[in-house]
Amino acid sequence: MSDVVIVIASRPELLRAVVDLGLTPVQVRPPGEPPEESLRLCAEVVCTDLFDEDGVVAAIEALHERHRAVRVVTLSEDGLVPAARVNERHGLGGDSVATVRMLKDKSAMRRRLDEVGLSPVATRVVSSESELAGFVEELGIPVVAKPLDAGGSYGIHLVRDPSEAPAVWAQVVESGGSRMLAEEYLDGQEISVEAFSRDGVHTVVAFTDKLLGERFLELGHMVPAAIDAGERRAAVEMTVALLDAVGLREGPSHTELKLTSRGPRIIESHNRIGGDNITDLVRQVHGVDFERLAVGVPLGLLDWDGSVREPSGGAAIRFLAPDAGVVRRIGRPSDDALEPGVTLSVQVGVGDVIPPLTWSPDRIAGHVMATGDSAADALARCERTVAAVAIELAPVASESSVQDKPEPAMTEA
Repeated sequence: MSDVVIVIASRPELLRAVVDLGLTPVQVRPPGEPPEESLRLCAEVVCTDLFDEDGVVAAIEALHERHRAVRVVTLSEDGLVPAARVNERHGLGGDSVATVRMLKDKSAMRRRLDEVGLSPVATRVVSSESELAGFVEELGIPVVAKPLDAGGSYGIHLVRDPSEAPAVWAQVVESGGSRMLAEEYLDGQEISVEAFSRDGVHTVVAFTDKLLGERFLELGHMVPAAIDAGERRAAVEMTVALLDAVGLREGPSHTELKLTSRGPRIIESHNRIGGDNITDLVRQVHGVDFERLAVGVPLGLLDWDGSVREPSGGAAIRFLAPDAGVVRRIGRPSDDALEPGVTLSVQVGVGDVIPPLTWSPDRIAGHVMATGDSAADALARCERTVAAVAIELAPVASESSVQDKPEPAMTEA
């Protein structure tokens, strides 16, 4: 029997997990020179356009023909449907194509929730500024307009009044959109629920708080979320009911909820880990390694009985969010000067262009991660470290200096 696992994109931690479990990874990656670690760990690396679903499937099929893989695995948004297609075609297990597509298509997920009477949210697919304005006027409350299939807070607009619809729709058209999902604005605290499923049994592992900036951009995350026992029970019930409704059978999931005055409401869900290093925060606080479980449990190499330890302290990540401009100088504390449990990663250098913050991939400057006695303590350590980082900027000389944004499907959040 083959020991080969085909991995689509994903974090290097997933490749390490495959190797640690005694398996051999081969990888499908985006174009460009593969990282040294991918070349070292993988028996073969293939580069292809990850936005071309059929092209990715063809690349996986060619790898499968050569290696007779036991499973195609991905924890990256752009690889979810191709992985499901090949696994289903060859009887390799995993979640169905129908389930994965439903989770990726926000309007399809909403239709399914309506069918089962779960998480009622007023919503409509709109194709023009007049349809968007009409929906806002009909509801009489603010509306959130967002792409049907995207992540990383890409292209999200809050429309407070019908008169704002033309300006919002002009931005939609400028970004290449023609249809948007419009939903009633939901009040309350936003959290994400990190879960793991085995044979259709879903276990909630952790609750994550979000630190949100303008246009819902995620600037940080904290584990465990500051919610009470009743809110936890309601979030667990809502998440399990959602995963049952869409037919999820195995692996990690990342579900975003609003804890509204009317109870929890689903924003979106994904059959993958959360982005922004959330899985690292969960591992530090709860001792659960989603990447190892995602490979080892379905292939019978690891057991999973749904036992999750109570949180041990807290963990947080905070992204550096300087203004847009060209980096002239960077001042930062040395690693030796950082508080215990704090790591600082500055990912730009002098001469680099920092774009305006419009969605997650614009957060290129770096981040701080910290552990602490609680999530609040960990976040406070992050904030003190962020305040100690000084990035001096000059204006961007021309529009051509600003880096092009990647396609939204590449993001995870």
